[in-house]
Amino acid sequence: MLERRDLEAEGEERRRTDRREFEVDQNVVGRRWNVTLKRDGAVVFRGVRVTRAPSGSFSITRRIANPGGADRVVATAKTAAGGTCRAALTA
Repeated sequence: MLERRDLEAEGEERRRTDRREFEVDQNVVGRRWNVTLKRDGAVVFRGVRVTRAPSGSFSITRRIANPGGADRVVATAKTAAGGTCRAALTA
């Protein structure tokens, strides 16, 4: 059975914090994902999310400190079964 996995990145600049949203859409409900968000190599979020009905997806929205200049935000989501989704955004 083929599974669709997408990790989308979206960014919105606001003053000294940036809003970052990452979504995993797998079309499978109940799959556990270990998620890490990094800004310029430093971990800003680490947690577990589970895909939910009806779409088999989850999203994470975080405000991340923005000290100025270009920042690189990378999201990585991994399953115990070996599935990996990764997205990067430079803003």
